[in-house]
Amino acid sequence: NSTSDDYNGVISGDGRMMVWANSKAFYEAVYMSVRTNNQWGVPELITPQIVSDGNLLPAGLSFDGTSLLLVKSDKRGNTDIWISHYNGTIWGPAEPIEGEINSGSNEDHASFSPDGRTIYFSSDRRGGEGGLDLWYSDRQRDGTWGKPVNMGEQINTDKDESSVFIAPNGERLIFASKGHFNMGGYDIFRCELEENTTWSQPTNIGYPLNTTSDNTFYVPINNGMQ
Repeated sequence: NSTSDDYNGVISGDGRMMVWANSKAFYEAVYMSVRTNNQWGVPELITPQIVSDGNLLPAGLSFDGTSLLLVKSDKRGNTDIWISHYNGTIWGPAEPIEGEINSGSNEDHASFSPDGRTIYFSSDRRGGEGGLDLWYSDRQRDGTWGKPVNMGEQINTDKDESSVFIAPNGERLIFASKGHFNMGGYDIFRCELEENTTWSQPTNIGYPLNTTSDNTFYVPINNGMQ
């Protein structure tokens, strides 16, 4: 942490890599740190590696920390999902994710399933319950991402849902919502994976993690309760 804003922190499912945004005087920087022997290393500025003009913000890391999902905003204020890959030494330039995830609407967050075969994301595209909804897209055989599926009215409301993550064990869904029963602004909710592979009714994780301000980016590790 620094004297300026540090936010949008995401951690790999194996707990070894963390990426976050830091507010500089004239742009938003992206940093990475790797944990060795339970100690986080010196932060490394990766903004030049992903070729960001300060308009790329971290959203989600793959379980092994080799793929980074980012949200990029354009001059019109529209946001899309981009991706960068890590070869063990350096991050590659971020590119728009291939397939049907991005649209003419806003996609403001995305993260991977533990096995990397599904991306969960938020979008205000048509066909949802209203505002930003949670959707998912599966990886196709050609490596692109397929037609998005809305996660339904049990999870989505007529207000905004965003900041969605799946716990590394695959059995808990964590997301932020302005709908459902909350304390104000975005609150963090969790759903459990049922035996029929559907998600349970969302449960507010409560105070003190939720407050009357916006609460987002609860990034789960292990079973999602830490």
